[in-house]
Amino acid sequence: MSIAFTHLPVEDRETLAELVAEDCQALEEGLQVVSRRVSSAEREPIDLLAVDARGRLVVIDVTPQGGDHLLLEGLAHVRWLRQSHQQMANLALEQKADLTLFPRLIVVARDFSTALREAIGGLVTPATDLFRFRWLEVGGQKGLFLELVSSSCAVDIKKLKPEASLPTLVEGIVCLAEEEIASFMEMNSRFTISY
Repeated sequence: MSIAFTHLPVEDRETLAELVAEDCQALEEGLQVVSRRVSSAEREPIDLLAVDARGRLVVIDVTPQGGDHLLLEGLAHVRWLRQSHQQMANLALEQKADLTLFPRLIVVARDFSTALREAIGGLVTPATDLFRFRWLEVGGQKGLFLELVSSSCAVDIKKLKPEASLPTLVEGIVCLAEEEIASFMEMNSRFTISY
């Protein structure tokens, strides 16, 4: 049996934000989107505002293009959120967010420059994760493939072991790193990838 992965275009930011919001668990277990298109003092609204499993607010900004420019926008969104005490207080009451924790930033884009990926490792605050996405069609099913490419968190993504959690292919969001795909293919030798 052969599984063909076909890259599909994502035309606009709103569509990508909707795809990510549909199953934000693919970004991180316990992550819950609490608001979409949050107006801010910045030019663009925050695409998605979430709360992680620890109760920390998470700004999620997305773009169907290259993401280097979006990092600055995301950092401005985090700064604005920290300064918007009333809005943060309302979110804390509604979503049980812990305002003692500094908000995090997740940026989802088609790709990032090598220089940006390397620079993120030196960023201390806010904690920032960069995810590369691919909108794919697999066996007639569409899904979003999300890959963590850089993180300012203490976790070294190159040392993550795919056997730590068994990867699965599911309808909708598909969050597998290349190592996980290779591991999955080894476990299930009847599958192949054709381009």
